[in-house]
Amino acid sequence: MFPPLATVPFMMAFALAVHFGLQALGGQQPIRLTWRALAGATSVYLFGLLLRVYDEIKDAPSDLALAQAGDPRYVDRPIVKGTVTLDDLRAYRLGLIVTLFALNISLGFPYASIAFGGTFLFVWLSSRWFFWPAVSKSLLLAVLTHNPLLLALVAYMGGIYIQDFGLDAINGWALPLAIGIWLPWAAWETSRKIRIPEDETAYESYSKIFGRRAPLVPAALVLISLFCLLPALRAAGANAFLCALLSVAAAVPVLACMRFRLAPSREHARLRPYVDVYSVVVYLGVVIALGLQRGIHLG
Repeated sequence: MFPPLATVPFMMAFALAVHFGLQALGGQQPIRLTWRALAGATSVYLFGLLLRVYDEIKDAPSDLALAQAGDPRYVDRPIVKGTVTLDDLRAYRLGLIVTLFALNISLGFPYASIAFGGTFLFVWLSSRWFFWPAVSKSLLLAVLTHNPLLLALVAYMGGIYIQDFGLDAINGWALPLAIGIWLPWAAWETSRKIRIPEDETAYESYSKIFGRRAPLVPAALVLISLFCLLPALRAAGANAFLCALLSVAAAVPVLACMRFRLAPSREHARLRPYVDVYSVVVYLGVVIALGLQRGIHLG
C-alpha cells in the first residue's frame, strides 16, 4: 500500500511543489532548496507512512471481517494472512514518531514548530477516529475527516516556507495553490473505491453512496484542482507549457470518469491510475518546471 520506490519521490515532490510554488509566488529567484525544505519533505513522506500504519491498525478488525466474508481485495492482506502483526505495526509506529520529532525539533520557532505540532496532533487524532465512533462506520464521514490531513501537510510545508522566508512572503494566491495541490489526493481517494454493482461487497464504496454519479466526484475534484492551480501558477510566473501540460493531464482522469459513467464495466471502473497520472504531473511538473525556469540554489 505504500511502496517506497514510488512513494518516496512522489511524497517528496508533493512537499516541494508547495515550497517551490510559494517561493515563485513570492518572487524568489533562484528557487532555494533549503535544509528546512528537505527536512520537511522527508517528514511529509514519514507522515504519509505514519498515516498508513495508523490506518492498518484501525482497519485490522474490519479487514479481517471483510476477508472472512470473501472480499477478494482483503483476503491476501498481510494483517489477514498473519505475515504482519499488530505488535509489528505498533513498533513501526513508535519508530516513525521518534524519527519525525528528531527531524523537526530544530526546524525553528514559531512557524515551523507550530506547523509540525498542529499537523502531528491532527494525524494523531485521526488514529483515534477523532474520538467520534460514527466516523469508523461511515465512508463519507471518514473521507470528510481524514482527507483534510493532506491539506494539513500542505500547511505544514507552508509553515516551513514562512520560517525560511518570513510571513510577508505569503500572498493571496497561496490559498488557491494549496487547494490545487491538495485536491488530487481527494480525487485519488474517491477514485479507488468505485465499483460496478456486480463487484460490490459488504464494504461501503462511493458507488454505494453516490450510485451512478460516483465517477463524477473524482472528475469534479480534478477540475477544481486544475482551476485553482492554473491562475495561481500564472501568478507565480509559470510558463504556458506547464499550464497546458496540467490541462492535458487533467483531461485524462476526467475522460476516464466520463467513460465509466457512460459505459460502466469492471475494466472502466479502474479510475485510480488515471488520477495518478494527473497527480504525478502536478507535483513533478511544478517542481521541475519552476526549477528549470528559475534555477535552484542549495541552501
